[in-house]
Amino acid sequence: MSCDRRWSSRSITAPVDLAWFPLGGTPSAVLAYVGVVPLWLAGVLIRRHRLQVERDQHERAEARDREAVAQERLRVARDLHDVVAHHVSAVAVQAGAARMAPDPDGRAEALAHIADSVGGSRKRCPS
Repeated sequence: MSCDRRWSSRSITAPVDLAWFPLGGTPSAVLAYVGVVPLWLAGVLIRRHRLQVERDQHERAEARDREAVAQERLRVARDLHDVVAHHVSAVAVQAGAARMAPDPDGRAEALAHIADSVGGSRKRCPS
C-alpha cells in the first residue's frame, strides 16, 4: 500500500505511541484517532480557510487596482477631450472671423492666429 508519508496514519500516531509506550502502548491508537486526528483535521481546515481568505483579499485588491486605473484613464480622457474641444472651438471662431474680415490684412492676421494656435498645440503635445 503506497501512501504519502506526510499523511499516513502512522505519522500521526507516532508521537502518541512514544508517549504511551512506557504505559504499555495499548490506548495509543484509540487516543490518536480520538484526540490527534480531530486536532490535525481542524488545523488543515483552518489553514485551508486562511489560504482562501488570503486569495479573496488578493483578488479584491487586484479588482480595486484595476478599477482605479480605469477611473484614472477615464478622467484623463475627459480632460483631453475638454482641451481638444476648446481648441477646436477657438479655431472655428478664428476661422469665422477671418472669413468676415473686410480687408486682406485682417484675414491674414486671423489665419496667422489659427496657425499659431495649431502650432502651439503641436509643441505642447509632441507625437
